[in-house]
Amino acid sequence: MNPIFNTLLHHINDENSVFVFTTEIACTSWQDKILEDEIVQAIPLEKFIAWDKFKSEAVRSKVQNKTSIPSVVRKLFSHWVIEENKIAFSNNSPLFSSIINPEYINTSSSFANWIASILPQLQNWKEKFERKTIFDETVDLEAKDLFTLYNLYSSFLDKHSLFEPAWEKPPFDSNNKHYYIFYPELLDDYSEYESLLLDAEKENLVTLSKALLNVPENKPNSFYEAILTIYVCFSADPDSVGTLDRYLRPFYEKDMESGAITREEAKEYLQELFLMLQAATPVTSPNFTRGGESHFCIGGYLPDG
Repeated sequence: MNPIFNTLLHHINDENSVFVFTTEIACTSWQDKILEDEIVQAIPLEKFIAWDKFKSEAVRSKVQNKTSIPSVVRKLFSHWVIEENKIAFSNNSPLFSSIINPEYINTSSSFANWIASILPQLQNWKEKFERKTIFDETVDLEAKDLFTLYNLYSSFLDKHSLFEPAWEKPPFDSNNKHYYIFYPELLDDYSEYESLLLDAEKENLVTLSKALLNVPENKPNSFYEAILTIYVCFSADPDSVGTLDRYLRPFYEKDMESGAITREEAKEYLQELFLMLQAATPVTSPNFTRGGESHFCIGGYLPDG
């Protein structure tokens, strides 16, 4: 049985259960499916929420009245600190001497994405470093730079009433709800919240299991892995997915013959794939209600005619 359907079937009637989906489109589609299959006669809309809403409602800082920093603001900070370093360099006192080599000061804006990517890890690095050694700025220039970056980032967060979710420790504000997060591996920023959520008592992850350990780096071994391969590759380059039936059919026939899946399960995998593809289409697009803007082909001639 589809893992999402199975989870909903067992917990839909639990008063405190909340189901977290990757997008609003997925929320609406699964609400419709539950009602169509007559699992329940009616469902409160607040039981189905998208990841972005979950972050704003459930993930709270231990310090009140702070908001989780959006990834775009983290990048803005990175650009700001690079510009501050340029100014300090022009006054012969650069902020950084290792993580941004003075030799590359004129092109240092290219470091922005990398700096943004390490910010969530600074708290963990700081704690480990302080446990292992006594800081000596004359010995470790890289450590000095990272401490400087940590302090600047901390001040920035405080000034703007923000918090870094990766720096938070459980518990988070669950509001006595029990959250089921579907397929967190597909979320761009899940890693920033992972350490906080994995230690929480009232949060379950309905994951993609071991499938993503194989694909898309390696050839898929099943229909399910083939579906995942298409979606992951589409996420990297959202364009036409081509002749779906030609490259999915061998996996479908193999799994059907072995009994690995049923026709209904294969149908559900395809439905979820199409929902994910449609989610890449802007709501304002005239194609939003027509299956999205990613073209694919079914049928036609084989090479031998």
